[in-house]
Amino acid sequence: MRMKGAWSIGSLRDWLTAKRRSCLGIFVRTDSVSMAVTEWSERGSQQLAWYEEVARMAGEEDGDLWERAAMKGLQAVHEDTVCYLVLEGQEVFYYEKDFSALSYGELAQGVKLDFAAASGWHSSYIIGYERLEEAGVFRVGGIRKESWKEKTAFWAQHFSLEGCVLFCQSDTGHIKIASELLPMGESGSPGLLGAVYGAVAGFGQKGVRFLRGKPFLYRWNWLRCSAALWGISLLLCGVAGLWLGGELYGQEQESRYCRERLSLLSDIGERNKSIEEDRKTIERKNRMLEKIHESGLRGQGLMVNAGKIMSEGIWLTGISAEAGQRMVLSGKATGYGQVSRLMEELQKDEEFFQGRIYLASADTGNDGLISFQLNGKL
Repeated sequence: MRMKGAWSIGSLRDWLTAKRRSCLGIFVRTDSVSMAVTEWSERGSQQLAWYEEVARMAGEEDGDLWERAAMKGLQAVHEDTVCYLVLEGQEVFYYEKDFSALSYGELAQGVKLDFAAASGWHSSYIIGYERLEEAGVFRVGGIRKESWKEKTAFWAQHFSLEGCVLFCQSDTGHIKIASELLPMGESGSPGLLGAVYGAVAGFGQKGVRFLRGKPFLYRWNWLRCSAALWGISLLLCGVAGLWLGGELYGQEQESRYCRERLSLLSDIGERNKSIEEDRKTIERKNRMLEKIHESGLRGQGLMVNAGKIMSEGIWLTGISAEAGQRMVLSGKATGYGQVSRLMEELQKDEEFFQGRIYLASADTGNDGLISFQLNGKL
């Protein structure tokens, strides 16, 4: 059992389509035209909505009678009401036969072949069949297409004619139609009874029907289909928007990560450059210290004494000395006076210098400081 509220393909189809709600049966007889309309109720059962029997007036032709009946029918039916024309037994070749030996899949083809053999017709025709109450027994009927077109031509101009249905007068006594569908009870006229039978058979529940195609039970509800299509389109647009937003967000995150990584690499490059410069400075100082160390204790004493005699406004940037060789002092000063005083102080230290100290070079730089170089012999 399907639970209430459960979704299914059938429920979706019911929502997207409008089920055929009404069917018109027309029974044309010699002296009258009977019409009846049955409709589906909200509870899913049929009910008789309208019926009319138009009798022939004195001297009235068939065309006039049919036209008058059609006008009455058009006033009573809805636009989507389908129509079945009721045919009597003498207008249709039919018979009853037991087909219990045939399976369900073989039934349609078996009935068709049997009818061709029984009728001996070679021209094209339309057949139909229905299962009777007796087990395995079917009523099979057929009508030539030329006769079908001739009988339906007039009514197809006024109504949505879907087919014809066979009505046998011999079955009037035991045709099972709900009592609420019978006008004036079972004692109603055969014409009205036949019209009701055609309207009931139009819903596919009874009768040998001769159809141009398959029974039409549903039609599209275009308003709901359009609403569903718009809803699906909006849903797809929303999904596409979310996907695109996610893609853009992911690209932005990736771009930001790349920028941060590039910035980090730039910082690392700057740091490596600074470290490389510091390394070169340290190596230069180490080489200078190694040279001083190689000069022995005299070089060490020179560094100590030079540090003692340095005055404000002058400083050394380089010292090189070799035992028995010349000594070179490089430095910077704020003025030439500081350079002269340094040379005098160094000259006084006879313990380290064998000759005089002289100024090898002195240049004033862009920063206003004097870069100088002093030479002497240890």
